[in-house]
Amino acid sequence: MYTVNYTSSAKKDLMKLPSDVQERIRCAIEELQENPRHRGVEKLTTSSKSQEYRIKVGKYRVKFLIHDEILMIFVIRIGLRKNIYNSYV
Repeated sequence: MYTVNYTSSAKKDLMKLPSDVQERIRCAIEELQENPRHRGVEKLTTSSKSQEYRIKVGKYRVKFLIHDEILMIFVIRIGLRKNIYNSYV
């Protein structure tokens, strides 16, 4: 089972969202702990980091890194599609 860590910007992103959306996103992230590459997880090919992925939760996106050697998932950003891909940590 993988451990999930959030960057400070991802925590802020999550707290800005409505509570119902926060709950849906938390559930989606919990699913990653069992299988971080389940159906619906997409690898970002334009990323300079080879292990950067994203999942969709409604109109929101969650960007994260997977580190298999230490069984850790780092959530980088959470937000709307139009904002998430142009932002940096």
